[in-house]
Amino acid sequence: MHVPNIVIIPTIRTVCHYPELRWAKGPMQGIQRVVSVLKLLSDSSEGLGVTEVADKLDLPKSTAFRILQALGESHLVYQDESTKKYGLGMGILALGTRLLNRLDIRPVAEPYLHQLKDLLGETVFLSLWEKGLVICVHKVETEKNLRYFVEVGRPMPLHCTAAAKAILAYLSESELARVIEDIKFERYNARTCTTREAFIKELLLTRERGYSVCDREMEHLVKAIGAPVFGSDGNVLGSITVLGPVDRFTDDFMERAGEAVKACARRISEHMGPGYDRLHGGNP
Repeated sequence: MHVPNIVIIPTIRTVCHYPELRWAKGPMQGIQRVVSVLKLLSDSSEGLGVTEVADKLDLPKSTAFRILQALGESHLVYQDESTKKYGLGMGILALGTRLLNRLDIRPVAEPYLHQLKDLLGETVFLSLWEKGLVICVHKVETEKNLRYFVEVGRPMPLHCTAAAKAILAYLSESELARVIEDIKFERYNARTCTTREAFIKELLLTRERGYSVCDREMEHLVKAIGAPVFGSDGNVLGSITVLGPVDRFTDDFMERAGEAVKACARRISEHMGPGYDRLHGGNP
């Protein structure tokens, strides 16, 4: 029996744009430096040496070394014995796992994600909204021979992903204005939205139909559809997204998938508490 090769579309690695560093004075300075080192290492897939950390954060090399050593003792970073470079350690994973375990939405959402994946035959994932970031926290992958890997734990661009647009479309007017003010509208290809006006129009369309669409705006081979998930207070909490290759995401499939994703997100929202029905009347 011939087994088809699995073709993997490379993960798009999104780098968070953190505010320009302005070191505080006194005890807060030390805390800022530790946090900055952790953020820096989180954006490096290959790891960084002491000198690189010091240079990138404008720190004395001795200070960078002391911070890395202290973080290593807590298993928050590790040092590769062969390259001598540092990366995030298992302690970070342990902390993150404890956080995820506290999020009631994951056990609620998981069976619905599997049902949606079985219905549509494509990769499905759950994202949450956290202080200006949209982060994938769980995914269920397709068994088909073309896959697109979303990276759990990595923030997504806000202006060109279905997961983010499904969330931003349901923010309050004041919060959305603050969020859009900080979006850099980075261009990934010719289809990427790069203006606030076009982006706001896309968010209005998302609210009108109840689901968002990413049509090759970030990766030219990929389409995606997302729908908002609401918490017990009726505010948007995250989103459910299905994504896959353009050749399988035909117009007919996109229409069917949009309704399926919207229904999946609605059922999860209803399980999260009464706020959804009270504020949205059963319809996002």
